[in-house]
Amino acid sequence: MKKKDETRYFVTSVASVPVYKVASKTEMYRMATKPGWGAVEWYSAADGYKNPVNRDRSDKTQKLCCDEDTSASLYTKNGGYFGIFPYEEINAKEMPKQAEVAAIIYSDSCGYSVWAEDFNQIHFFVTYDENGLIDSYRVEYGDSPIYDGEVEVAFEDLFQQPEGDWRETYRAELPGTVEYQFKQEADALAQEAGETWMDGEQREQFRQVCGKIDRIKSARDFNVTIPLLGYDYDKKIIEAAQNFKNCHTAAQYETERETRERVAQEAREAAADQPAAPAWMDEAQQKDFREICGLIDTIKSGRDFYRVMNQINGGRYSVDVINAAREFKQCFNSAQYEPEAPSAGTLVAVAAGMVERDAAADVEPQPIALAYMDDLGVARCGECGAELLCNETGDMPDVCPECGRRLEYDFFREPEGPDADAYRTRADNQQGTGTAAEAASEGRETALGTPEAMAGTDATEAAGGQQPPPQAGEIDLGRLYAGTRLEAMEQEEGKQPGGP
Repeated sequence: MKKKDETRYFVTSVASVPVYKVASKTEMYRMATKPGWGAVEWYSAADGYKNPVNRDRSDKTQKLCCDEDTSASLYTKNGGYFGIFPYEEINAKEMPKQAEVAAIIYSDSCGYSVWAEDFNQIHFFVTYDENGLIDSYRVEYGDSPIYDGEVEVAFEDLFQQPEGDWRETYRAELPGTVEYQFKQEADALAQEAGETWMDGEQREQFRQVCGKIDRIKSARDFNVTIPLLGYDYDKKIIEAAQNFKNCHTAAQYETERETRERVAQEAREAAADQPAAPAWMDEAQQKDFREICGLIDTIKSGRDFYRVMNQINGGRYSVDVINAAREFKQCFNSAQYEPEAPSAGTLVAVAAGMVERDAAADVEPQPIALAYMDDLGVARCGECGAELLCNETGDMPDVCPECGRRLEYDFFREPEGPDADAYRTRADNQQGTGTAAEAASEGRETALGTPEAMAGTDATEAAGGQQPPPQAGEIDLGRLYAGTRLEAMEQEEGKQPGGP
């Protein structure tokens, strides 16, 4: 059965250092001695021995060197030793062959990797601190003395990390580790801040954010630190930490030097914003000049122009100063502040568009909607019910602004269904009967029509042929309709209906 690699850890107060028991001799030998695999690389004088290069035997300046954070120890079967260490040139000719090697101990920034034909010859020596954590450690091969305070432990006695716990959360449960200390601090901070809603991970983030806030010592630190927090921490955590630490604005951390610089900058900006007064003005006139310029800057319309001019010309300021300020601000008349009127070309284009629209309507009939008035006297579209408003000249729209249908104002839609009579107005009933003049000209017996016909849905209200006032929910469109008929207008002018 093929052997598998195993991993144990030296658990110290600040880190857990892995120790890999490698099953493959070839892999370990390659890591320790072959360029590009781990410990060593070829370097050349062509670039000052700065970057690794490929092996070129024609380049006699090439040297085999060890990386600065790596080392390897090769123990031979005949009791020999070959060391590979940083900053030392490696004589490749003296390097033992793979078959001659009995054990390899390889170390780098990630920890230790160990292989040996007889693993019992690998010894682990450690010392412990007061919390039972490893304080110092070393790995040796063969016979080695034990120094004061050291204890030899077996590979199997080293800590075995729980499977899947690649984030090493177990360290927060081991007293003496920095993670355990951080957890205690995070719990105390969250309790002091009253943030009981946080879980363990959120409390740790809260502790880290509070620590970063505590390191803010100036307004510049604030402006650099706070925006960067948003990249690494949850917004809710950041807000909770800022509230707990009362950290809200850069002004809270402003140093004396920053205050002086800010005041000087504000003074320069204020001076740059002030209008330059003419040289002939004295100090008082320059002050009046700036005040007048500030008043002129408030003008936004023609009405504002007259209001400000009345205020300026009230006798407080000199005429010469006023004229100089108006000249400086190019403030001459109210027309400058009125909305720009459409040009003649724009009006022509609009008119052309209306003609084109009407022509298209004659060729291709558009859907029509009948306009009507609701109970409140508001004109509405008969299709979508949108409110219809007149423009500034008093003209009603030709097209519904909501559904886009062409509007007709000469007719009203007849209600449909069994309750149609409930929605009929007196004007609806009188349209079939007409006015008294029409009835007389047609030779009908009753010019005003029967009371029932005039009353609409309520015959009792028309007793004696008199039109009763509109009831709740009804619209007196009959009077409105009659007042716009040709006969009614002719009577107002003193003419006979239908006559000259």
